[in-house]
Amino acid sequence: MVVEAKAWPGDEEADLKKLQELTDELARYQYFVGVFTRFSNDPARVRETGEIVIRLSWFATGRAIPEEETLIRRVGDELARAIRFRRTL
Repeated sequence: MVVEAKAWPGDEEADLKKLQELTDELARYQYFVGVFTRFSNDPARVRETGEIVIRLSWFATGRAIPEEETLIRRVGDELARAIRFRRTL
């Protein structure tokens, strides 16, 4: 598996192309599956809701899989404290 990860917003085009190439079964690396992970979290929103949003785009055989997955996770107590502390800096 190959993974690309970026904070949102960002220039994704090169990363998506790289995942297509890395998962192409006729290319050099031939990874079985790839995933592009986007972390789209405004710090103020995370502090307010306590949630982190992660979007996953999957790749296989050199193509994007049309199914995109969005995960929303509550932050744990320790991370929530760190986020609140950062706000006061």
